[in-house]
Amino acid sequence: MLESCGDDLPGLRDRALLSTAYDTGLRASELVAVATEHIEEAIDPEARLLQILRSKGDQDGEGAIAYLNPRTVAA
Repeated sequence: MLESCGDDLPGLRDRALLSTAYDTGLRASELVAVATEHIEEAIDPEARLLQILRSKGDQDGEGAIAYLNPRTVAA
């Protein structure tokens, strides 16, 4: 699916969303709530951590952390 994404702006967006969804397992409604300020540096300088503020399985709003691998960060 990633290879079918174009090199134009919508294609780059789609590639980033698909990679993030694969890494995190987030639902579509949770993916659209992700903002750049939710992304933090990880121990690996090419990877990042994503703060998930609220999800369907987290009704108390405690949040969670998900790992974004370097491929996703590059996308």
